[in-house]
Amino acid sequence: MALELLDGLLLQRRGLGRRPDGRRRRILARHAAVAALVVGAMSLAACNPVLNLTVDTAADGSDVNPGDGQCATAGGGCSLRAAIDEANATPGFDRITIQPGVDPVLSLPGAAEDSNLSGDLDVTGNLDIVGNGATIDAAAIDRVFEVSAGRLSVIDATVTGGNVPAGTNGSAFSSTGELWLDHVTVEGNQGLAIDSAGTSVFLADSEVDSSEGGSAASTGIRVSSGTLTMARSLVVAEGAGGSMPALRVDGAQSALTMLDSTVRSTGIAISISSNATGASGNIVRSTVANSGWWESAWVIEKPSSVPVEVSASIVQSLSPGPWTAVCSSPVTSGGYNVVSDASCGANASGDKVQAALLGPLADHGGPTRTMVPFAGSPAVDRVPLDGPLCPFVPLDQRSVPRPSGTGCDSGAVEGVGPVVNPLSFTVDSSSDAVDVAPGDGVCASGAGECTLRAAVMETNSSGADLTAPFFNSISIADGVDPVLSIEGADEDAAASGDLDVGVRVRIHGNDATVYGNQVDRILDVHTSNMIVENLALEGGSVTGDGGAVRSRSGNLDLVDVTVSDSTATGDGGAIWATGLRGALVDVTGNAAGSDGGGIYASDLWLEQMNVAGNSAAHNGGGVMIDGRGLITSSAITGNSAQNGGGLAADEVNGHLKVADSTVADNSAASFGYSEVYAMGLFAPSLELVRSTISGSDTDSLALITQGSHCTPFGCAMWPSVVASGSIITGGSGKQVCNKPLTSDSSFILSPDPAANCGPSLPGTGALAPLANNGGPTATKLPLPGSGAQNVIPIGTPGLCDPQGSYDQRGVIRPVGPACDVGAVEQ
Repeated sequence: MALELLDGLLLQRRGLGRRPDGRRRRILARHAAVAALVVGAMSLAACNPVLNLTVDTAADGSDVNPGDGQCATAGGGCSLRAAIDEANATPGFDRITIQPGVDPVLSLPGAAEDSNLSGDLDVTGNLDIVGNGATIDAAAIDRVFEVSAGRLSVIDATVTGGNVPAGTNGSAFSSTGELWLDHVTVEGNQGLAIDSAGTSVFLADSEVDSSEGGSAASTGIRVSSGTLTMARSLVVAEGAGGSMPALRVDGAQSALTMLDSTVRSTGIAISISSNATGASGNIVRSTVANSGWWESAWVIEKPSSVPVEVSASIVQSLSPGPWTAVCSSPVTSGGYNVVSDASCGANASGDKVQAALLGPLADHGGPTRTMVPFAGSPAVDRVPLDGPLCPFVPLDQRSVPRPSGTGCDSGAVEGVGPVVNPLSFTVDSSSDAVDVAPGDGVCASGAGECTLRAAVMETNSSGADLTAPFFNSISIADGVDPVLSIEGADEDAAASGDLDVGVRVRIHGNDATVYGNQVDRILDVHTSNMIVENLALEGGSVTGDGGAVRSRSGNLDLVDVTVSDSTATGDGGAIWATGLRGALVDVTGNAAGSDGGGIYASDLWLEQMNVAGNSAAHNGGGVMIDGRGLITSSAITGNSAQNGGGLAADEVNGHLKVADSTVADNSAASFGYSEVYAMGLFAPSLELVRSTISGSDTDSLALITQGSHCTPFGCAMWPSVVASGSIITGGSGKQVCNKPLTSDSSFILSPDPAANCGPSLPGTGALAPLANNGGPTATKLPLPGSGAQNVIPIGTPGLCDPQGSYDQRGVIRPVGPACDVGAVEQ
């Protein structure tokens, strides 16, 4: 059935549109299954129910006599649970209508039960639930619905409060029967929201939000060996700690179809797993976006063998930096797409590789939130009229008719947002002076110069806190090296001391150096995102955290930045940040009075980074992290601290991964944990992949330490480091690990005389001194007889990719018949 006919069916279901004429009844086989599912769902809604019950109480209670056709609890009302009891006991299709103003709340505890007596609502047959705007709340006693057979249709309701034990899934819906959600909001559930196995899920005009605030978000929908079809709907998974894929497709013969819909995530937006043999995807007039924060945070992740067709859609990473590819493997383009890089292989007619200038996810009308392109977006009017992608009066995600201009817009939304004019200033003076009239749109000191301080003050006052993808811009002219000189540290308007940044701004340094002159830290980022590029920051000093830069919220992005010779009495001698991303970053010669001599961050992603010669009074001479993130293609060397001279990872639930990197020649004053100090409890807090961890002859105790937990009855220690494809060596004859690595470790070259790290590959593990061996960061080359070369078989998952990966220097792996162990491929 043609895509045009599917549009017509959806319109007719709302009482809109007209029947397609003969010219538009072409058969497009790839859309037949979608239309069939729509027709099937519509036929269910049109059936005459055997039972037609009305829920009139929010209280929870079972039916007193299931099967008698009368919905009644012991208290006399008709609860939602009692109505489902009656429906389950009555063969055929039934309808339950929730009375307006009634919001059912589940209260009968008992999760491990499937007869609808307690816990979740167990559905075993064909059932419509018409919510009339009701909120159905599981109150965290169990999931909300479990569908074991038949078909459940929920219309016009909010489903919330689901909570399932660890190891189980589907906190809102767990379904092995068909599931139809129409004008439904799924939010406020803990863990994976909708889990469907071996059957079909259909969303129309619905929103599934699995965001979890300050923590990592869970998956919104997972379909295993089944089909997921979305029309004019939203799936979103966002969290400050990253997220699981917003939408996941597992298992053989699964199928995903999106029409006029949006998927948005902090991490991977859509993931089709490697076990999804025979799976397929079709994305039409939709928007798929992520923030590009986490490792492998593709927008669309899929095996190259799984065909996914994308047409008239936006596929966008909203990250401002070069953090990740948009597609893990190319898609099949149906044309007229806007994608933010070339990884998707979008080269069909009308495709554009460019930022789509998407606005924030917000209420722009309609039943779900959407992302509206700003004026000037290449998505506007991109799709030609009267083609299969811009047919007769289709509706966008908000049910707004298309087109609004000379053609249909790519993506889920028709129409544009406001014209945005970010501010742009050029610093032309190295002196330090305030702006004479903040808010007048002119960067000018009393002497008529545009100083860096004046530019920041004017941007704070005149530049609204823009939404992504827009940033106000401050450029430093060639040959200008600003020097801060106005003292006054305890001030937040950028008039003295550090430069207080309160709006989204990008500073392009043109290889300038900003000297803090020890009057305060240099940059204090208060409430927004900031990008700093091609700039050196030197000589910051603060009583508190972040000697050169402090970023209190949002993301701090550094590209080609050097931070040096700065001090903090607290954490982060150079940088203190809640969220830090960086490429080509040098952090050298800084000191902290507490943790993180170079960097202290809650969450980070750093590549091609050099952290050297920093010191901390307590933990993490180079880097201290208390959240999750990734360090790759980097060198952490010559730093010192009380514990963890190179790196300290303090995290119970999060995860830090160090890949293709060198941590070497650091020192620790107290317990000798010179290189890595991993303090995570109960679960691995640190993962080392294809890296080199090397101590010096002065190390007296452990090279890697693993976390402990103490009570009044004593202390216990749990493995918290997993390593694979890595070299871990100490000084001559020195102990390497204080405890064995986790059992997941593999391909470890660690010639510890006491074998404290666990089983090791044969070889001496001997390394040459730290040196510039190519690439942006220093490395240690394995010496002859080390046992590092040609060890890991090609095809070993995550360690030796047959299609090639890169070592710390950017050399492709493997060079020989197998991959080398450690950070360097020879």
